[in-house]
Amino acid sequence: MEQVDLPKPGNLSERAGINTSIRPATREDIPTFIQLQKNDGFSHQYYLNRERLELLFDRGEQFFVATHEGKPVGFASVDCEQRATAHFLCVDKKHKRRGIGRLLMKTLIDETKKRGLSRLDSYVEANSSKEIFLEKNGFVLAGFYTNRYGNGQDASIWKIEW
Repeated sequence: MEQVDLPKPGNLSERAGINTSIRPATREDIPTFIQLQKNDGFSHQYYLNRERLELLFDRGEQFFVATHEGKPVGFASVDCEQRATAHFLCVDKKHKRRGIGRLLMKTLIDETKKRGLSRLDSYVEANSSKEIFLEKNGFVLAGFYTNRYGNGQDASIWKIEW
């Protein structure tokens, strides 16, 4: 297995800003998740509704919120039911390129490790900038999923192992 050197949290916090932190999410954060996704241009209606997000909470998916100066600026989640899958990683456009996405991804990886799993998968739109982000964070391409989102859009499947 390839060894991946992840950035240290302190370095990420400095880059993201001293007033940036990650906390576990609650159901009260669901409206914020929906708004952040809409602001980010996320168009998959399947995930843009309260009922679907509540179902994921009920299943035990772990959500995290990134806050900067006390305001939510991003979120991410990981499903560790049978294998670990990163379902969401969203950062407000005004706060992109400050290390917040990396900080959220590190949190998902740490949560996956804490649950005793040794791999994290992520499905993203094929041929999108999200693929570049995953590659920069140590993920490798593992495959493709045709019409993943039900709108003709394919997904690429990425993985990181430790």
